[in-house]
Amino acid sequence: MAVRRNLEYYALRVDQANGPAMTKAIHAILYEKLGLPDLAYQRFRAGYDPNLRAPFGVLSEAANSDTPYFATGAGGLLQAMLYGFGGLQITDQGLVQQASRLPRAWTSLTLTGIGARKSTYRVSQPP
Repeated sequence: MAVRRNLEYYALRVDQANGPAMTKAIHAILYEKLGLPDLAYQRFRAGYDPNLRAPFGVLSEAANSDTPYFATGAGGLLQAMLYGFGGLQITDQGLVQQASRLPRAWTSLTLTGIGARKSTYRVSQPP
């Protein structure tokens, strides 16, 4: 699968400690779409945990940077929630939810007020 080969190639070339939050968020989406939710969750967390800055918890561009507010990093993390873990996809028929899997650390995910119809989407762990 080309997506997996490309992801594995480029993921190794990103600075794991200090790489940009937006790159890690996109990797999270791709790992989720490949059916690897725990790896997606790891990349999702790596995109914000080391980048949070006091006193308001804003994101910096990278773990070794103090340049907040990094809106594209925050936007990437939001996309990881919507299009990765939430399984949403923009299609010709509008916004559609496809099957997705949550990381073991989560029991459920509820996305509310999404799109023009302010829809709610839910994902739960299988019993």
